[in-house]
Amino acid sequence: MEERLASYAAVGRRYSRSSEAGAAARMLEAAQEMRRGFDELFAETVEATDDAGYVTATVTLAGRVEAVRISAYAMRDLDAGALGEACQAAVLAARAVASEQLKERIGPPPADLVGVDPTTLLRY
Repeated sequence: MEERLASYAAVGRRYSRSSEAGAAARMLEAAQEMRRGFDELFAETVEATDDAGYVTATVTLAGRVEAVRISAYAMRDLDAGALGEACQAAVLAARAVASEQLKERIGPPPADLVGVDPTTLLRY
């Protein structure tokens, strides 16, 4: 993913100030490809459980909760308040895993874009 981000940045730099015919279309195409890549990445899911293993949560890398599975043991052993806390803990754990995976997959921004205002890439 890091390579893809660098290539998108290169396309943006190359065509943002270009008077070449079709430059805007190529920039738009690159932006749409980048969006599709991010959509695919954000749709991937991860799972985590609460500390006791009663509840498992599945979330997307974007942080959206897709599923919460409650074990039969949780229904037997926990009261309503404890079950709610276990659900919350599982969701928070899954979101933490998703956040770490997203950071690993995307990586740092290209060095020449650190601190750059993105709107400056769009000025002609």
